[in-house]
Amino acid sequence: MSTELRWVFNSMSWEPTKRQLLKALSCISLEENTRIRKFRFKDDYKHSLIGRLLIRKCVNKLLDLNWCDIHLSRDEKGKPILISKHAKKALYFNISHQGSYTVLAASCKSNVGIDVMKFVSPNNIDTQSFFQLMKRQFVTEEWDYIRSFSQQFQQLKAFYRLWCLKESYLKAIGTGIGTSSAAFMKYDIKTRDLTTSPCCDTHLYLDNCQQTWKFTELLLDELHVVTVASEHDVSKEFEYLLIDDLLLADDANHAISANEKCWDEFEIKDYKK
Repeated sequence: MSTELRWVFNSMSWEPTKRQLLKALSCISLEENTRIRKFRFKDDYKHSLIGRLLIRKCVNKLLDLNWCDIHLSRDEKGKPILISKHAKKALYFNISHQGSYTVLAASCKSNVGIDVMKFVSPNNIDTQSFFQLMKRQFVTEEWDYIRSFSQQFQQLKAFYRLWCLKESYLKAIGTGIGTSSAAFMKYDIKTRDLTTSPCCDTHLYLDNCQQTWKFTELLLDELHVVTVASEHDVSKEFEYLLIDDLLLADDANHAISANEKCWDEFEIKDYKK
């Protein structure tokens, strides 16, 4: 049985049919269903719904738990956790979403964190002014790496790559990039330009001491990068999933019964501009 998962789902390319949406909503808990249906925009609605399905499918696959035995909560730092009494071994998992993608990393062996970033220009501010505002988030060597690129958009990509690396680690340990932890972090990036092949040779330093954490970076497309931070060296490819991979079989037990009202609510929502 597998002990590691790296999943990618293109939430924005998924235009749910009525059957798919109602079935997806019936696969999650009533609390999750209620919260997701309150989202104003379809973007947030789909990302959140897919995220919950990814977690549940992950628990089902790695721990062989029945869907009805999967109970999720959050720890004191807001990180999703499994609280099922039927789980016979530990499971570490983390999700992230931005732009087009919702992603998940999971392991039965070691702590993991994951982050996905979209390369976008900042709103209502030029790039160099944006960098000045974010100056405290990176150390001098990291800013040198960002500014080593001649083109402005390449500098932005380097910025988001470093941000994604930091977030993946900080999400694994359950803190945020705005905390004091980030001030002592420094990344030594060996591979200058990311490609569609995973990059695994970047190292993390805390207070100038190299850490044993391992990082896997992948360019999902020309505008999105995903990074997984793992406590141990893990070689696991990213797998792209479709909606049918995440839905329960028609004869399986569903948590709730979604109705026509759920579909009507979703249909009238807009996407973010």
